[in-house]
Amino acid sequence: MIKTFDRTLLRLRRERAAVHIDDFDFLLRDVANVLIDRLAMIKNPLPLIVDLGGAHGVLSDLLKDRAGTETVVTTDLSFTLAARNPMGSVADEEIIPFKTASLDGVV
Repeated sequence: MIKTFDRTLLRLRRERAAVHIDDFDFLLRDVANVLIDRLAMIKNPLPLIVDLGGAHGVLSDLLKDRAGTETVVTTDLSFTLAARNPMGSVADEEIIPFKTASLDGVV
């Protein structure tokens, strides 16, 4: 399997960033709002969505309010960031831990 990034180094960097992420999440919040606007064009309900690499749940919080969405699972490589979300799970974006065709949306 080809690994795009050094996963151990990436996890360490995300753990380090988790300490102060609330102080510097302005860009995450801005991009999350833009993505929610784009997703509004999709009229089909998406009951189960995974926020892959969801950091501290900025996008997940907005997705929960989306009409037709019942469950949002947030994943992150960082244990600290994943633990901040009630539906958080530690997962590597390169090895997605979900059964094929079991999700309605992945962001």
